[in-house]
Amino acid sequence: MKVAIAGSTGFLGQALMRSSNDLQWIILDRHMLYLDPVNLGEVLKEAKVVINLAGSPVTRRWNKKNRKIMLNSRMAVNRNLVQAINGIVPKPELFITASAIGYYDDHHIHGEDSEFAGTGFLAELTKQWESPLETLDISVRAVRARIGIVLGQQGGMLGQFTRFAKLGIIPIVGSGRQVMSFIHIEDFTAAIRHIVDHGSGGVYNLCAPFPADHATFMKTLAAMTGVRLVPRIPGVFLAPVMGSSRVMVTRGQHVVPERLVAEGFTFKYPRVEDALENLITAS
Repeated sequence: MKVAIAGSTGFLGQALMRSSNDLQWIILDRHMLYLDPVNLGEVLKEAKVVINLAGSPVTRRWNKKNRKIMLNSRMAVNRNLVQAINGIVPKPELFITASAIGYYDDHHIHGEDSEFAGTGFLAELTKQWESPLETLDISVRAVRARIGIVLGQQGGMLGQFTRFAKLGIIPIVGSGRQVMSFIHIEDFTAAIRHIVDHGSGGVYNLCAPFPADHATFMKTLAAMTGVRLVPRIPGVFLAPVMGSSRVMVTRGQHVVPERLVAEGFTFKYPRVEDALENLITAS
């Protein structure tokens, strides 16, 4: 099976390609993604599946310049891919775009059918990220993969937390009650492959079935690393470093993968203890 992938050099893209070496990958580099849709379509003609994991990192200050870069690297690329797919025959059978659980608010428990969208920059970013799929040809199965906090050794948020551990502390930030809907990198890649092989269209929440609150996550990390736990750092203390982007740490969405579970997908690391034990033991 030929699969075109955008974002192949990133943490998620690299892991996905390593996990599915039986697929024939068509690499969509940055130059290709911004081609005229007609030229981009020529590149996609042989692909049965198109996966877009591209996007500029959101873990930096959300000033005007960076917000524009974050938005364009998501919405503009998706728009170009959709236009390219719409203009070719034959078309791919499936288009998967990465999105984020930041789409949801931080007050409710969210399955894929949740009607409680969030507000603020992250929520608006994800809405616009997904919006080009509304114009995708109906013959193409379209999937919005709303991804939680991905835990892995080669990237993602775990590395940021373990930097504190190297300083001899593990801090609980904010109230500690904010929910961390996470997914182990192996479960992420397996979930994408499940969608390719067995899934249908629509929204999929890519996160473990048993999210943890921030305090539990950090206490577990401290216990497994033998590092001293420091309760509690008020979120306002992050303002000088992170600005408004500190809400990624001080707030969280409680998200459950109802569709994956209903379709029989089995998580290898369903709980935070499972995921951290694997990643820390293997490090």
